[in-house]
Amino acid sequence: MISLMALSHFLLLIFVSLFGTDAAKIITILNKCDFTIWPGYQIGFPLGDGELRPVSSGFELSAGASLNLTVAHYATVWGRTGCSFNESGLGTCITGDCDGRLSCGDDETGWWYITPQPVTHASLRFGEDKFPDVFALNVGDGYNIPISITPYGGSNGGEGRCKATSCSIDLNKSCPDELKVRSNGSTVACRNPCLRYFSPEPQFCCPYGYERGDCQPTNYYEVFEAACPSAGAAPEFDSSKSSVCSYANNYLISFC
Repeated sequence: MISLMALSHFLLLIFVSLFGTDAAKIITILNKCDFTIWPGYQIGFPLGDGELRPVSSGFELSAGASLNLTVAHYATVWGRTGCSFNESGLGTCITGDCDGRLSCGDDETGWWYITPQPVTHASLRFGEDKFPDVFALNVGDGYNIPISITPYGGSNGGEGRCKATSCSIDLNKSCPDELKVRSNGSTVACRNPCLRYFSPEPQFCCPYGYERGDCQPTNYYEVFEAACPSAGAAPEFDSSKSSVCSYANNYLISFC
């Protein structure tokens, strides 16, 4: 019997063969942790009418293992920990649980939403018509495991080779007690204060609609900023934390 993971990636190959794209990239997802993780992702593929088809899924990745994805236009990748699934792909995760399913995303629409907070995630959008790629890390949905993005090839606008970005410090160790997510006596994740104490006003972070200059730094924000200075620490996209890269051939997303 074909596994859910094998079936998922077989379908991705069909998408590539049917709807090939000049903007396609190879993303390698590498597990450098000393434990198994279960990455979740959404990647974009073009349809014949010019629309994008979101393809969402998830898979098991043992320590030291890697997996390649062929991606067009954009990708969002995050890691889940402490998961257990049956042969039907149903189960639970300690962090990043996708409604009890191995495959993240909505089965009916195909659209995803990062609801399994807190998770650290990577976002990439690939340029077309000579526009550069844009990629960034984000802890606006919280933090669970370290993550990094490394481009291969390309240039960053005349300043040399494209540079990697990472969130490599274990934020779980410095997470304030009231933001910690615990399991079996250990801290397994750190909630983002914007979501833990949601407010439309700039109380614990700088919410959507406010300029950074309108918001005063808080102790919570500084904890996230210190651990992941190159990652966006607010739920909304922070362009100041994004990196650009032109003509990169592929990208490596590493966990831990």
